[in-house]
Amino acid sequence: MYMLEGGGVYEYALSTAWKLSTASFTQFFNTGGQQGAANDLDFNSDGTKMFIIGTTGDEITEYALSTPWDISTASFVIESPFLAGIDGLTFGNSGNNIYYTDTTSTIYQQSLRTSWTIPRKLSIAGEESSPEGLFFKSDGTKMFVVGTTGDDINDYDLSTPWDISTATANQTFSVATESTSPSGLFFKPDGTKMFVVAYNADEVNDYDLSAAWDISTATANQTFDVSSEETTPRGLFFKSDGTKMFVVGTTGDEVNDYDLSSAWDISTATANQTFDLSSEEATPRGLFFKSDGTKLYVVGSSGDDINEYALSTPWDISTASFTTTGWVGINNLEDLYIHPDGNVIFTLNSTYDTVEEFPLETAWDASTTRKSINVSGDTTDIKSIGFKPDGTKMYTVDETTDTIKQFDLSQAWDVTTATYANSSVSAPLGLYTSIYIHPDGEYIYTINQTSDIAVALRVVSNS
Repeated sequence: MYMLEGGGVYEYALSTAWKLSTASFTQFFNTGGQQGAANDLDFNSDGTKMFIIGTTGDEITEYALSTPWDISTASFVIESPFLAGIDGLTFGNSGNNIYYTDTTSTIYQQSLRTSWTIPRKLSIAGEESSPEGLFFKSDGTKMFVVGTTGDDINDYDLSTPWDISTATANQTFSVATESTSPSGLFFKPDGTKMFVVAYNADEVNDYDLSAAWDISTATANQTFDVSSEETTPRGLFFKSDGTKMFVVGTTGDEVNDYDLSSAWDISTATANQTFDLSSEEATPRGLFFKSDGTKLYVVGSSGDDINEYALSTPWDISTASFTTTGWVGINNLEDLYIHPDGNVIFTLNSTYDTVEEFPLETAWDASTTRKSINVSGDTTDIKSIGFKPDGTKMYTVDETTDTIKQFDLSQAWDVTTATYANSSVSAPLGLYTSIYIHPDGEYIYTINQTSDIAVALRVVSNS
């Protein structure tokens, strides 16, 4: 049995399985190095991973256990930012979803790219403290970030393709001679051309790379002025064949579409049309298109979200219509990049100077970054959540009323289908703060903070 206090995890051995009265303390694991205000914890099914959620940094911390279930062998792996005021934490049985709560009595469900592996993040503060634009090599082995602190492009090598936690800084390329305010970048698919948009100069600069994807071989080629259409350009994107260029900016709060009569030659660009974004994002900074041109995605510094638009005619922004929002809960988004399979959105955040990944439950559907349900009408201060092993029932611990409450899920493991079951149990000895469900549902285990004891509650009815 494992119990969490603010500074660490306490492990107990039970001489009789599941019987609390047979517990004896064995060891303690200090989490202060990563999480000094820990609120909840969970393990993967084989005991080789431990996860702790807390308010120090509002993050979930992942640890690897070299000996399963032995916390003395735990080592820090990574922290992943989630939300302010996060409390409860649990995983679905398959480890494909993570569930957590916040102080607004909202329960969140987030898909995971790999089972039992929290979303990855990468700090780039050591290389760029004002990141503006993000791009990946087509095979995921390189990542590029442009920013205004160094007025340069930072090149990172990824030892595991598309895994940003494996990125190491490689080299930089200064664009200060051409612009002192680079805000977005794009590469030709074969890596032989690089384009940088600058918001103070109101222009797009074109660079030739003599060695594909090697920015050290880049030389400035030509410039295209966009000031007639946008005086604060922030983001840049090209159609896959190089015959269209798109620029997003914060003066017009719109996407500007340019036709290129000669593919990838910005000197042949002519302004075509615009698409207004102001209803969804007042300060748009980054954009991305689905590979077939049927979807457009936009992020900015006003909303904590990703806005998705459908294009009834591919690559024709005049046919774009807003479809959905993918909420990520992190403000000051500067740019985004989507994995070629459409299953992960990478975002660039200027508040924390990080690149972060958001797996999608459904490919190319931004609304599936996170699901949520607000249950404040039924419970007011959730401290922990748990599920029936088949995912059809959800249980919450309400600290304000000292009760455990039950919700029925019409679709297993989907919190958006939860309805209050009008059943709860009041704490017999004081304040409930945690919950764990026995695999066969016979017992609910909880912590009683008032009496500093673990409590087993027997479930006498399967309803």
